[in-house]
Parts: sequence; C-alpha cells; structure tokens
Amino acid sequence: MTKAELVKQIAAKAGITQVCAAKILEATLSSLSEVMIKGDSITLGGFGTFKLSQHKERKGRNPASGEPITIPARKMPRFSPGKELRALIQEKQ
Repeated sequence: MTKAELVKQIAAKAGITQVCAAKILEATLSSLSEVMIKGDSITLGGFGTFKLSQHKERKGRNPASGEPITIPARKMPRFSPGKELRALIQEKQ
C-alpha cells in the first residue's frame, strides 16, 4: 500500500476529505519521527510499539572487493506488534 492509498482509505473510513486525511497522516508521521529521534518509544495500545534498537559496531566485508570493513554502531527503529494485532493477522491467514 502506498501513502496515497493509505490517505484514501483513512478519508473513506473517517468520512473526511483526502486533503484533511493527508494532513492528519503527515502530522502523525512527523510526531512519531520526532519522538523516535529523541530516543523515546511509542506504544499504541492494541497495535504495537515503536522503539529504537542499538546495534554494536561489527566487522564486515565489502561485497565488491572482499576487503574487510568496520560497520559503525547505529540506532535503528523497530516495531513490535501488539497482542491484538498479532491475533488479527493470524485470524486472516
């Protein structure tokens, strides 16, 4: 699903215009990003949790040349689905 398709679906379910739905989606994504940048986690009851995961520095190889390289430590966003979301997905399969 693309962002445009998501906007259409939000507008249809909420009974609002696509322009309004797009603004709401942009504000939501912006707020989520700001919270994640600060290092805080976001828990949406029944849906899941967005949080940062710390990856340590590690050794790797350049796939083109085979030379050893050091992959730097970094933080990556992670999503853990909630119990209700996992149950809904299992029901629909």
